[in-house]
Amino acid sequence: PDPSAELTHRAKVAHRALQLARKRLVIARPLTQLGQATAPHALVDEIAARLGGESKTLARITRTARDVMTESRSPALPTLELPAPRHEWKLPGRLIDPRESLSPSTIETLIGCPLRFVLEKEAGLRDASVVSLPHDSNLFGSLGHRLVECLHEQGRLGHGTKRNADALRVAARDTLDQLLREEATVLLVPGRSNDLAQLRVQLVDSVLTLDDMLRRGKLTVVSVEQEITVEWSAKRKLNGRLDLLLEDTKGRDVVLDLKWGSTSYGKKLEEGVAVQLAAYALVRKKQTGAKTLPSAGYFSLRKGEAMALTDDVFPDAHVHEGPDLDETWRRTEKSIAAIESDLASGRLAVPGMKDGKPAWRSDARMGDDAERYLPLGMTAACEYCAHDAVCGRRWTLADGGDQ
Repeated sequence: PDPSAELTHRAKVAHRALQLARKRLVIARPLTQLGQATAPHALVDEIAARLGGESKTLARITRTARDVMTESRSPALPTLELPAPRHEWKLPGRLIDPRESLSPSTIETLIGCPLRFVLEKEAGLRDASVVSLPHDSNLFGSLGHRLVECLHEQGRLGHGTKRNADALRVAARDTLDQLLREEATVLLVPGRSNDLAQLRVQLVDSVLTLDDMLRRGKLTVVSVEQEITVEWSAKRKLNGRLDLLLEDTKGRDVVLDLKWGSTSYGKKLEEGVAVQLAAYALVRKKQTGAKTLPSAGYFSLRKGEAMALTDDVFPDAHVHEGPDLDETWRRTEKSIAAIESDLASGRLAVPGMKDGKPAWRSDARMGDDAERYLPLGMTAACEYCAHDAVCGRRWTLADGGDQ
């Protein structure tokens, strides 16, 4: 629809609530959503303007949830505060043993937040609703993965002549429409037409960019979504699913990990914390018995852009300078050993709280050289975590007590 007509329609809908009110009107909004501050509703700005724009005037008709709870609480009832968040939880020693098999995503969770690792992997804790829909970024990324997989099965990726590129665009559109009907019908509901139109353009253009990159880099697609399990160390296995396994003209392996976003993964490369990418490269190295890790990088399905540590594999890749994947994996193994030792003793670190420390930095290792471990950010495992009401991060964020 026309943007001005859409805005006019939204304004009418917003004003309808005002027009229906007879005695009292209460406008409610959350201060934060998924840890991010929300913007005031447009009605709030209009009300403020009609009251003269004075912040003091607006404050007289504004109440926070905490204000309402305080005002309505009976003096006879005791004040019940939420439990104080903790930087560390304790369990009986030797309750949690190292797992015989780890995946790249599990490793990232373990290193990012041992408490989340235990709640999800050991205790099997999950969201109460089994029918909850995935976040848009997860849904868009999964749809992009499936599109690439289907086009590979059709034999259309990596054949990027001008004529084939035109055919690929048509095939990508048709395949995407089929996937939307079969696997992502939530995007076909009324009200999501703008999102859907933008997603169609992004995914089709990204597939064409990927195909062109493979052609110019002379890279052949060996497999898509290949599952591999290898012996990692004594009595331990490492398993992973390679999004795209490629091969160059000299027969060398190249690993490409498909992601929806780009900014956070570029930072991972720069900071040397691309744990999953390093693990995928190691899995392939172990499988083939190669002496070195294969070249590896990310590809953003949203931006149609490759990200890597060097520019010698993927044409026009966005190069992020940082430690190589060998160094990242060495630090990863060191961090895993430290955290698993703490878990065995019953220590569960919670790095995501205010003033939290990296999961590996227990009192026993305060004197260790930090360069030997992963410099993982304090909130690395908090994104998409469903247990913030358990650790306390949810209400510390709401009170402004955390970052």
